[in-house]
Amino acid sequence: MSRAAEKTRETAPESKRDRVRRLLITPMQEAGFRFKQGTDPKKGQARLNQIIDDVAYMSDDGLAALCQSMMTKGDGSNRTFWPSHATFVGFAEAFEKRPLEELPKLIGWFASQAGRDALQANRLVAEYLFWQKFKRPPFRPEDIRSVTARAKKLAHDRDVIRDRQNREVRIDDDELRFMRWYDKTLAHVTALVEGVQ
Repeated sequence: MSRAAEKTRETAPESKRDRVRRLLITPMQEAGFRFKQGTDPKKGQARLNQIIDDVAYMSDDGLAALCQSMMTKGDGSNRTFWPSHATFVGFAEAFEKRPLEELPKLIGWFASQAGRDALQANRLVAEYLFWQKFKRPPFRPEDIRSVTARAKKLAHDRDVIRDRQNREVRIDDDELRFMRWYDKTLAHVTALVEGVQ
């Protein structure tokens, strides 16, 4: 390789896949993780690529933590076969939630009638937070009670702070952060409901 090519390679930004390989896959390979004998190499690589793509949203610290965790989750008697895709994704979610925006089939729920109903009932932000945590709609009675209670709490907190702002009563930094977060989240999810992305 020429010096110019080496310099370009050194200064080229690291791709998302390369970052995940560096922080997760390569350390596990170096620790002895492998596919079961007889696994088609192309299928095995495709499986690793899918895992890489599905955890690429994570921070460097999250990927390092996931790597340490996955080192204890190997399959087989020696625990050195790659864990399943579901194991990787499940533990990744436990460390850092994957943004709903990366899951178009899930985020599409907000553009449905259910999203419009949530907006009209003033529980849109609470439902978004539920989806972010559980990656499913709140359909069980206890889910609905939880989302409704959270929506009421968020609305109450918002209304109290807005009232204090309107009366020019001093509000603290935490309250300002809450209002910025709430307004930004509501605007974002309302845009999803209205199909504006």
